[in-house]
Amino acid sequence: MRPVKQPALPRLGLLALIWGSSFLWIKLADRGFSPVQVTFPRLALGAAVLLPVVLARREAVPRSAALWARITVAALFANAVPYLLFAVAERSVDSSTAGIINATTPLWTVVLAVAVRHQKSVTGWQGAGLLVGFGGALLIFSSWRSASSVASPGGLECLAASVSYAISYIYMDKFLARRGMSPIALSACSAS
Repeated sequence: MRPVKQPALPRLGLLALIWGSSFLWIKLADRGFSPVQVTFPRLALGAAVLLPVVLARREAVPRSAALWARITVAALFANAVPYLLFAVAERSVDSSTAGIINATTPLWTVVLAVAVRHQKSVTGWQGAGLLVGFGGALLIFSSWRSASSVASPGGLECLAASVSYAISYIYMDKFLARRGMSPIALSACSAS
């Protein structure tokens, strides 16, 4: 008898709730803590959750100093820099604005991948996705009348955080993917 698989929709909904609410939690934490004090616990909690999983699964962790150096660079662009930028930005922009700007990360990833020749060209589907994605972002900002907040220092910090995520994805694909590390082990090492 095959085990019954749980529907993916509730798990996807829970994931969206966790990730989507992070901008609200950052905004609330900014009321009593500095941006560094908001950033450090996010990193520490990530490591505290992921490292035991890696240990329990007996996943391999890197032994080479060169690989750890690459993980450090990836961690800066994927974790430390954007977490800090969002914490700084949300002192002056709404959490909803930060979340919307963060949603442009996949768009920046494609643009940067082509710009640095990590990807040779944009496929028709990617081009259509870029147009729909940027169009959707413009539509959301114009209807909420928050387009001016994108050009504010906080909005630009959110944009820089989104671009930082995009840089990390390209960097990790080039230097860390296909190196024999599981995604969980890579995430755990990046958080620690």
